[in-house]
Amino acid sequence: MERGLGLAYEDAAARLAAAAPLRRVGTVEDVARPVVFLASDGAGFITGQTIVIESGLTIVSPMARLVDEDRPA
Repeated sequence: MERGLGLAYEDAAARLAAAAPLRRVGTVEDVARPVVFLASDGAGFITGQTIVIESGLTIVSPMARLVDEDRPA
């Protein structure tokens, strides 16, 4: 998501970042690091798990994101 695809992309990325609890959009590295870990010996005892990589969006109410516009970054 680091490639600029024009003004529409930048606007969409800014809106996504504003709605995300971590206040940023994800990067390739945000996905790659857990994948590398899960493929390593360090994850040898982890089985049958779903790893959600989404900045915490699923734990925040959609309404709270709309109402809480003045929350500091």
